Amino acid sequence: MLFRVDPAVKTRATRRARQEGIPLGVVLKFATKAYANGELNLGITQSPEILNEKTVRQLAGIDRDIRLKKNLSPVVDDVESFLNSLRAVRKSRR
Repeated sequence: MLFRVDPAVKTRATRRARQEGIPLGVVLKFATKAYANGELNLGITQSPEILNEKTVRQLAGIDRDIRLKKNLSPVVDDVESFLNSLRAVRKSRR
């Protein structure tokens, strides 16, 4: 079985395996066997998004409005009710 590995990753993995006293090939063999047997699961995770200060302020304002029940759209049952509520907002701002 042949596959490509980033050289820097291979170097770090080889170094770690050597420190533990085993060849890298043994690590790969055990990992492959564990994966095939369902004993090793791989998952992709995403780091939490870091928001800038402006976005944090905007979200805090939105959260405050929701808690105070301000600046919220009314609940509507159909498109016509929704459009009527938008028209009412537009008229109130004139």
